Amino acid sequence: PKLTIPAEVVVGDSDRLIPPANSTIIAQRLPDASLTVIPNAGHSFANEKPWALREAIARLAQRLA
Repeated sequence: PKLTIPAEVVVGDSDRLIPPANSTIIAQRLPDASLTVIPNAGHSFANEKPWALREAIARLAQRLA
């Protein structure tokens, strides 16, 4: 199945579990995706930089409005 709505791929630039390069590939392969790379954050970016995740979600919400 294909994703038919906009998507936001979010990754920490220091993620050692899922390398940021993998997130770049995912965002490139989705038809309507944006990529947010959170600086100085690892795999737990939601806990490390919650405001950055909130901003990424807000951008996606704007695209969906």
